[in-house]
Amino acid sequence: PTNLNYEEFVNLIANVHGIRNILSVPSIALEAACAKILEKYKIPIENLVDAIVDILILAVEESAALINDYPCLKEHVTRFIDESIDRASEECKSRIVIQKYESVANRFHVAMLLLKWYRPLVQNRELPHQ
Repeated sequence: PTNLNYEEFVNLIANVHGIRNILSVPSIALEAACAKILEKYKIPIENLVDAIVDILILAVEESAALINDYPCLKEHVTRFIDESIDRASEECKSRIVIQKYESVANRFHVAMLLLKWYRPLVQNRELPHQ
């Protein structure tokens, strides 16, 4: 799902280390590759949140019709709710992008790979009774 090809990935790694023979992928190169991959998902995530915001604002407008007899109250309530929705949508966009970055960046970390290998050994071993 990315335009980052093998040569670009190798160049990222080589530029970080300054050599071509390395035994492991450096974390800086991996973070750069993850950032490039996640850049493709940023716009669809923002579009998704914006679509949800539009649905919420429509629901608020429909609900505000119940208090048409009180125009000042309707104006204050809808303004307060709209501001709250806008603030929450911006927080939501940034949180989703950060969570996606963390999930991609940590997947191939050496500690995670060792944990995947080590976990079955620990689960299959019986603990001594105390």
